[in-house]
Amino acid sequence: MQLIKKTLVFVLNRLLAHRYIIWKNNNTNCDEVCLTFDDGPSPYTEKILDILDAHHIRAIFFLIGDNVEKNHILARSIVDRGHIVGMHGYHHTAMTNMTVSEFIEDLSESERVFRALWGDPVRIYRPPYGSISLLKMLVLWRKGYKIVMWSKDIKDFESESGEDQLQKMKDVSVRPGDIFLFHDTCRITSDTLDTFIKILRKKSIGFGFRWVC
Repeated sequence: MQLIKKTLVFVLNRLLAHRYIIWKNNNTNCDEVCLTFDDGPSPYTEKILDILDAHHIRAIFFLIGDNVEKNHILARSIVDRGHIVGMHGYHHTAMTNMTVSEFIEDLSESERVFRALWGDPVRIYRPPYGSISLLKMLVLWRKGYKIVMWSKDIKDFESESGEDQLQKMKDVSVRPGDIFLFHDTCRITSDTLDTFIKILRKKSIGFGFRWVC
């Protein structure tokens, strides 16, 4: 099953390139990585925003519609502080666990919440759990969405301690153009992000998101 998924990802990446779905920036002139944060807003989002501000870094936050409704002031603050927001489902349900009609309903609910809060349409989407379904991706593309995946996953939600998380951050192989997956629902990420940014800065790696959107 994992081999089939990897093969599908490879084929889609080759066929659809940067226009409809993106895992990383393959442009050799790119000297930045992109930080992305899933599942918020949460009680740890504010601290992450403060860290990003301190380093003058802008990131992408893929927000859950239900969490946006519960934390609308914090959700608005993400954009007010210069970051980009993307959709991550209304209930964080995997594409493959929904019928097409259920997926369209979930997407519509997210669109309602985002439109009420920001007005401007949001046009990037990250599938919950990275689970992809061709029919539902066609729904997204027809509505003008780009799907943004990731090339590096620290698996912060599996870290048992800050030390464990920092070791994974130090060990990860980083190349310009990588898209990093973090979760702003993880306390450990809010505790270790500052150090991770400093690790990459020592490697002369910059941060950005414009090439993703």
